[in-house]
Amino acid sequence: MDGRTPVEAVSNYVDSVQRAISCVSDSVVNVDGGYYPAEMPHIMSLNRGVPVRLAGTSRLWFLLRQYYQIVESHLWTVSETGYRYAVLDADHREILEYHWHPGGESPVVTPHLHIGYGAMAVRRELSDAHLPTGNISICDILRMLIRDFSITPRRSDWEFVLDEASDSSA
Repeated sequence: MDGRTPVEAVSNYVDSVQRAISCVSDSVVNVDGGYYPAEMPHIMSLNRGVPVRLAGTSRLWFLLRQYYQIVESHLWTVSETGYRYAVLDADHREILEYHWHPGGESPVVTPHLHIGYGAMAVRRELSDAHLPTGNISICDILRMLIRDFSITPRRSDWEFVLDEASDSSA
C-alpha cells in the first residue's frame, strides 16, 4: 500500500491487514511506533504477539508477526521483509508455522514451512524440516484456515474482503 507520507503508507497497509484479519478475529493489528523509515525492519503483530483463539470446531489459535520497512519511491510504500504465521492447537502446540526471516540466525533465509508437534507429525525429520514455500500472504493463510481448518468466518463477505486485501498488497 502506498501513501504520500510514511505514516499514511503504514496506516494504509495496517488497515488492509486489519480488514483481512476481521474475517476471522476481532483482535487488533499493532505496529508499536513503526511509522517512520528505519534501518532495521519494524514489527507488525496481531494482538501484540499473543496468539488469538479462532472460532470453529477445530479449536485453533493463530499468531501473526510481520516485519516491514518503509521505502520511498514515487510515493512511500510498505515492503514486507519477513513473517511468522503460526497455527496452534488448543494446547498452543504448533501445527503449521510459516516463516520467512532473511535477516535471522537460521541458515534458511527463504520462505518455508514447519510442521509442528501439534500436527502429530510421526517422523522427526518432518518436524525439523524447513519445507520450501513461496512467499505466503496473510490472505493465503486466512483462506486456508476458513476453507481447510473449519474456522468460522466472522463476516459473510470474507471471500471478497480477502480478495480485495490480496489485490491491494500486490
